[in-house]
Parts: sequence; structure tokens; C-alpha cells
Amino acid sequence: MERKYTQPKAQRPSQLRLTDEDIQLPPRLVHIQNLPWLDCYDQQLRTENKSENTRKTYLNGLRALVETPLPGEEILSESDLESMDVVMLAKRLEPLNGRIDRWT
Repeated sequence: MERKYTQPKAQRPSQLRLTDEDIQLPPRLVHIQNLPWLDCYDQQLRTENKSENTRKTYLNGLRALVETPLPGEEILSESDLESMDVVMLAKRLEPLNGRIDRWT
């Protein structure tokens, strides 16, 4: 008799994301989920009193990560990147999808 191997259920929330379609934002971000991420991020850096050069450096680094395509993805246009909302950014930056590995 042949035994079928079944994948055990995920035990930790980070493991659940491997199969779930939607990413849940932390409660502190829910109220900005439909706003453009670039404006929100820049405003957060301004709130933290980051200098113009620091904000520029942070944004350039983050743009490079967000723009890194995974196999099967199309390259983002500048307008797509700037109009992306916080929820779409969270989905794109899911740590378990391998984008960070391709970016570094």
C-alpha cells in the first residue's frame, strides 16, 4: 500500500502566507491602505525629520527593490510604481516571494 505524503498545516503566521492569497496589513497601516505608497513613505520620512538627502537615498533604494521583477512579472512603468497603493506594495514586497533574493 502506497502512503501519500501530505504537507503539514502551517503553524506560524509567516508560514500561512505561503498559501494565502491576501496579505494582511498591520492595524497601524489599514487606514492608509488605499493611498499611494510613495507619498505615504515620503511623509513618514519627513515626520521623522530625515534630511532631503537621506529621503532621496532611502527612496532610491526602495524603488530598486520594488522594481525588481520576479520571473513572469512585467517590468513596472514609472507611473505604475508611483500609483501603487500600500496594499499592492505589501503584496509586492512579501518577504517569502523571493524578491529580496533577486534584488541583493
